[in-house]
Amino acid sequence: MNDKLTINTTLLRKESCYEPKPCIVERVVEMSAGAFAKLISRPLDDHYLIKKNSDLMYKDNEFYHCILAVDKLNGDGLLIEAEGSGYARYSQYIPHAKDIVAHHDMTPAQKAFQEAIKEIAHDLLAESGEKTEVNYSLDELLLNAGFRRIIKDSVCDAFQAMPEVGSVEIRDGDLHAVKKELVETRLVCPLSIVMEPDDYETDMIDTPSDQLMYCDEEINKKIRESMCDEDEEQRGFMAYSDDEYLRHKVFSVFPTVETIGNDLYGVVTVMSYGELNKTELEELSDEITGQLSDGWGEGFEQHPVTIGGEDYYISFWNCDDFYLKPESEVFQSPTQSLKM
Repeated sequence: MNDKLTINTTLLRKESCYEPKPCIVERVVEMSAGAFAKLISRPLDDHYLIKKNSDLMYKDNEFYHCILAVDKLNGDGLLIEAEGSGYARYSQYIPHAKDIVAHHDMTPAQKAFQEAIKEIAHDLLAESGEKTEVNYSLDELLLNAGFRRIIKDSVCDAFQAMPEVGSVEIRDGDLHAVKKELVETRLVCPLSIVMEPDDYETDMIDTPSDQLMYCDEEINKKIRESMCDEDEEQRGFMAYSDDEYLRHKVFSVFPTVETIGNDLYGVVTVMSYGELNKTELEELSDEITGQLSDGWGEGFEQHPVTIGGEDYYISFWNCDDFYLKPESEVFQSPTQSLKM
């Protein structure tokens, strides 16, 4: 088996010179192997990922500002600067992009820990001379004050880098971490409601959402029943998320309905460790929209909620004017909501 380094790239024939320009990675976006393969096979086609992040990509006098799409499976990436377009106007294939990002994200203490291990290994091998075996007491290594300090710093840095952690310190040899306070963010969306007709040969009857005002309790009971396993009950939509960062930053995401003003709305309550910034909220909103349309919501809207003897089918997504926005953007002034 060939264990030599393999690099996926494009070799240029007799290139006269290379003039690299610094590229700032504004966002790293991990993709499935299939989606990444499609992106690199047709980079000049318009792509949702590029359109979504178009405001992050531009060129100034010193830098290209780019996004880096990364293949989750093999770790390679595509560096993209679209300059306002929906396709990869400027791009470069980056081998081992995932490793590059991981190394960049390492703290100085973590890098020092890796270098210390390498240095110990080099020293031991050099001291062994022509011996064919090397023996070293790991317990003795852990007694080394300098090495213990590097380990402590690395552990502290790892905890501090977690988005849910507010502060970390060593007290009397023990690590003491304090989580950030949970902050509530409410996202609002319109509802699409249809009623089952008496005649089963007739199409479903569109029902104005305000017709079910103050029916919050019956509908929310059905929603709670739809989330039945332990992780769902505790974390809601976050039980399904494969975004490692968001799984740490956001503790829970739960959909409900609520009568606000003179209508019934879908309300998605987000509990996060600290405030969500604009980028985090956009990425989380995309995940939530996926759950409302193709995930949890697809199943929920197929099961009726019985109210007053009538069966209603409620969708958080299937309406022409769908949006998912913070409550403060939907309602310009504070509203009085009927609490469950």
